[in-house]
Formats: sequence, structure tokens, C-alpha cells
Amino acid sequence: MSPKRISAILTILGLFLFASLAAPNVQAATYGFTTFDVPGATDTHARSINASGQIAGFYWDDLNRPHGFVYSNGTFTILVVTKATKTFAYSINASGQVTGFYQDVSDRNHGFVYSNGTFTTLDGPGATETAALSINDSGQVTGYYWDGSGAYGFLYGNGTFTTFDTPNHAFIQPTSINASGQVTGYYTTSVMPRLTNGFVYSGSAFTPLDIPSPGLDSTLAASINDSGQVTGSYCNVVDKGGCRSSHGFVYGGGTF
Repeated sequence: MSPKRISAILTILGLFLFASLAAPNVQAATYGFTTFDVPGATDTHARSINASGQIAGFYWDDLNRPHGFVYSNGTFTILVVTKATKTFAYSINASGQVTGFYQDVSDRNHGFVYSNGTFTTLDGPGATETAALSINDSGQVTGYYWDGSGAYGFLYGNGTFTTFDTPNHAFIQPTSINASGQVTGYYTTSVMPRLTNGFVYSGSAFTPLDIPSPGLDSTLAASINDSGQVTGSYCNVVDKGGCRSSHGFVYGGGTF
């Protein structure tokens, strides 16, 4: 081998060695827990966090009354709908808008959106009970309502309710809405044997999510991201005490 070629190889090896020594020692990210309690609360439940780190949830006071809250930069804002006996905050978006539901003096539940210090009540068409459970960054809200004859999912935006359901269901609970207005959640069938299935509602199309698993009893879809991927859990070992074997899942592109 010629001296010129040997010199070139040594130069390359030297550069490689230098780069290896100069490379930073990359370590896994570390995380710490910050705990908080609403002052005077007996129980505090954080339910949702936005990209700015604002947190929405609810707590019980020393008289066993639940109230909503927003926690931001170390400060609590208490959310109590006027004349409500109970207020539950469930979801917060990037603008700090909060959705949830409250109970009036007649023990009826009403959905709400809290924005810039103002509460807007949401009641489904002909509803006797309404619960708003998730809000996206466009201010679209999803949840469910009862009208005396059954339960329905809803999508609310710009003052308009869009209702959705599926045949032969006894109960439906939307749990999450993404930036495109796609909704996921779960429903319980009204026919025997009663099963709980997940679903995705997108552009007026209702798609049931039922994991093909032996002995499957329930599929609970909990959250949907902006790509339309869904995550949740399913149960395939059930006895009289309930589910004894739960597993997580991710659903996307028609595949679990």
C-alpha cells in the first residue's frame, strides 16, 4: 500500500476518533413530579393539560362540594357556575378554554364552556342531561346528552349541535376530540350480551372499534390525536367482579 494511501486512511481514522471523543454524552431525559392541591381541598383531580402547561380539573372542598379549577403558573382559578351545586372541569385547549359540566339545584347536569371569565351553558336538543367532556383548539366540543328516550353523542361548534349515535346502543360516551373534529369514545350495546365497543366519529361517519380478541368484553377508546390514531384499553378476562385483565391498544389505519 502506498504511503499516500496510508496517510489518507490515517487522516480519516483520526477525524473519526476526534468526532467520537467530541460527541456529547447524550443521556435519557429525566423528569420530576410537581404535586399540587387546591388550597383547602380534600381531594384534587387534574384532568387535562394544554401545550402551555395550564391544567384543568376539579376538587372537593371541606363541605364535600366539587368545584372546577384551572392551575397556571402556580395560581389557581376556581370555576364555579352561578347557582350550581357541583362543577366539574374536564378539558382545556391551547387558548385556555375549558369544558365540563355542572349540576343545578334540581340535580340536572348541563355542559359548559368557560372562556375569558365567562361560562356558556351547553344543552343538547331536548336534553334532560348534558355532559361536555373534551374541547379542541378550535373550540369544538364533544360529549353526550340524554333526552328522556336515550343517550346521544354530540359535536358542538359555532353554536350548533351535531348529534350522532349508533343503532342498538344503550349508552354512548365520547371521550376525546382532535384538531380535525374527529371524535373517539365508547358505547354500550342494548342487546344481549351487552358489550362495550370503541368508536371513531369523523365527518358524519361512525366507525365502531372492536378488537378481534378471544373472550373480548369491552373496548374503551380514550384519546385521539391529530393524525387520527386512537388509544385506549380493552378487557378480555371478565368475571362477576368485573374486568380482570386489561390491555392497552393503539388503532390507526384500520389496524390495532
